[in-house]
Amino acid sequence: MVGFFKKFVEAVTVKLIVEIIFAVVILVLGYLNRDMILSFLLLYQLPTWVTIAVAFSIIFLVGIALVIHSSSKGGGFVYAARHRPENPKYIFNVNMFSVKWKVLYGPYAFSEGPFCPKCMFEMDSEKKGLLIKKYYWRCVPCNKFYENPERFPFDAERAVEKYIESEIRSGHLKLEREN
Repeated sequence: MVGFFKKFVEAVTVKLIVEIIFAVVILVLGYLNRDMILSFLLLYQLPTWVTIAVAFSIIFLVGIALVIHSSSKGGGFVYAARHRPENPKYIFNVNMFSVKWKVLYGPYAFSEGPFCPKCMFEMDSEKKGLLIKKYYWRCVPCNKFYENPERFPFDAERAVEKYIESEIRSGHLKLEREN
């Protein structure tokens, strides 16, 4: 249900942005041709103060939607790429989200995968669904799909990395010290 609500908010946000762009274009054209904007307002028979109030309300709602979107799971608009460590000190094999992962550690966790749990084929992410699109990992040799429970394809990789880092911090995974 939460995923549906987030998708609904995103769809409404896109619609509002398009409407704001339309309103800005009308206002710019109206500034250039005052008669056109007046005829537009008279066509809908709205008082000027109502039009201004609606415009500010739309801008306010878009601002709120953008804040919700940028603070929601998935990191908003920016994705920071993490590079594979040159000389990892530790390698962990992890089973998460019904698939296998290889996590390299040192000085940070970096996940490789996902791999098919049956044949170890490195799977790619695909979007499936008619109305509500979801991400799946596809194993080509087995012709099997595994559901990615995360919102964006790279969120699962980051979740695996966070899991290993938390296991190390909590002491569940003991790392040998170098002399």
